[in-house]
Amino acid sequence: MKRHVEEKELPYFAATLTAYLRESHPELLPDKHFIAERSDHAAQTYERAVRNGNSVYEALELSNAVLYQDLRFSKYDAIFEVVSEWFPEVAARQRTASV
Repeated sequence: MKRHVEEKELPYFAATLTAYLRESHPELLPDKHFIAERSDHAAQTYERAVRNGNSVYEALELSNAVLYQDLRFSKYDAIFEVVSEWFPEVAARQRTASV
């Protein structure tokens, strides 16, 4: 039986990326290789930045740039914004269910 892995069981960068993908890029959520590779690269970037004397804040900025590279635009977020603006009478719960 396949066990569902909860976000809290994942390393920080994998959990962060998984949460973001769930909301903004659900089509990428099944790609576990992508998530693992991207989160590992972000973690390595963070560790390297801290070793090089960057502050935690700077290291997080650098690692987040790696984590979210090419993921800024989301058609799901764009559709949600249009529906929210043009159809305010639609409840927020219904908007997210239909996207």
